[in-house]
Amino acid sequence: MAEVESIHRQQQCTSWSFAADFFSAACAAALVAPWVNAIDKMIYYRVAKGDSFKDSCKSFLSKPKKLLGAFHICFLVYFGTYATANLLNSFCTIDDSYDPATMSASSAKLSTTRFCVSAAVGTGLCLYKDGYVARAVGKASLPLFSYILFAARDATTCFTSFQLPPLVAQLSASSLANPALNTAKPGNSELANLASLAAAQLVSTPIHVLGLDLHNRRKKSTARQRIQALWKHAPAVSSLRMARVMPTFFIGNSVNTTFRSSMIDIGL
Repeated sequence: MAEVESIHRQQQCTSWSFAADFFSAACAAALVAPWVNAIDKMIYYRVAKGDSFKDSCKSFLSKPKKLLGAFHICFLVYFGTYATANLLNSFCTIDDSYDPATMSASSAKLSTTRFCVSAAVGTGLCLYKDGYVARAVGKASLPLFSYILFAARDATTCFTSFQLPPLVAQLSASSLANPALNTAKPGNSELANLASLAAAQLVSTPIHVLGLDLHNRRKKSTARQRIQALWKHAPAVSSLRMARVMPTFFIGNSVNTTFRSSMIDIGL
């Protein structure tokens, strides 16, 4: 009897964990999507039409429907990414422990698997979003080479954000730590992640701008004209893409982690 009750409790715990995975992902995506959607639209209109930040804001205020048009697609991207990461945490702990609150999410194996699968899902959803926005705003589908460039953009961002944080955290810890106590500030890891994501935009932005330029100017252009477009738009677009990291990092990750942890604690 005790064994049956234990199995029943384990099943309830696992089901509640999955519910927490989806609910927290939905809440985080709903908060992040409006900001990211607006920034993505600003970037597209700047590269396609030369609109400034001020022009885009005026356009969004006068025609809110233009801003909300692709909200559901942006929501899908972040919901899918967060939910995938959450579900991987739950699945990876089923064999070892039925108590999700005590899962070893910090283990290297789980972290690597979680990152790789989430990155793959996120990249696929981002490519779908890029194609949808291009058709909605530019009235034409993305060319194949633009998809290739956008995939390279996401791969660059993922690789940079995965490889740089340990190095940045180590350098930060060595410079900020108290030599006498051999301690470092606890926020070094978070700062390293944020700095790495922002730095990644310096590499991925030119790729992104080139992909948009290929979509907007279908006719053959010289290499010099492409470089001029990169030189013209890359600084402003880099700033916007760095700003794009903020809601994802500070709002999305925080809400997803906090809500999921709280729901799991309630269900135990």
